Amino acid sequence: MATAARKKKVAHQGNAKKEVLKAAYSLIKTRGFNGFSFKDISEMVGIRTSSIHYYFPTKNDLAKAIIELHRAYFFEQLGTIAASGEDTKGRLRAYADLYYEMSVDGAYMCPVAMLSAEREALSETTIEQLTGYYDDQRMWLTEQFEVGKNDGDIRVIGRSVNAASMFLATVEGAVILARSVKSSHDFKNIINQMLNQLI
Repeated sequence: MATAARKKKVAHQGNAKKEVLKAAYSLIKTRGFNGFSFKDISEMVGIRTSSIHYYFPTKNDLAKAIIELHRAYFFEQLGTIAASGEDTKGRLRAYADLYYEMSVDGAYMCPVAMLSAEREALSETTIEQLTGYYDDQRMWLTEQFEVGKNDGDIRVIGRSVNAASMFLATVEGAVILARSVKSSHDFKNIINQMLNQLI
C-alpha cells in the first residue's frame, strides 16, 4: 500500500514538473526571461511558488531546463529530417518549417532567441546551453550545405559554415518579423527567396 501511495506521489510530482516546464516554455516564447515570474507560473499551473522552487531553485535553472528540452526536441527533429530521403533543398525547407510551426502565425518566438536577447540576465550554465543550441544548429546546417554542394544539389558561394550561419540568421529573423507584425504571411516568402538563391 505504501509503495502504491509513493508511486502515485512520484507520478503527481512528475506531472507537476512537466506542467511547470510547459507554462514556462509558453511564457518565455511570448514574454522572454524577464517578462514573467514564478508567481505567473503558479497561477497558470495551480501550485504554490514554493513547489516550483522545489523543482527549479532559481529562474535560471528553469531557463536552462527549457533550453535543454528545446535542444532535445530539435535533435530529434533534425535526425528525422536527415533520414527523410529529401534532397538538400527539401531538408532545408523542412528545417525552416520547424520555425514556421513554432511561430504559430506570429504568436510566438523561438524560446532560445528570446533568451539570447536577455543573455546578460542568464547564468553561465544557462548561457552554455544557449550557445550549445546554436552550435547544434550551425553544425547540422553546415553538414547539409556541404553535402548539397558536393552532390550538386545547391549552389554555395564561399564556406558552407558561413552559408549555414546565414540561413540560420534568416530563419530566426523571419520568426522575429512574423512576431513583430503578428503574422507569418511573409515567412515562407522569405524562405522561398532564400532557397531559390541556392539553386
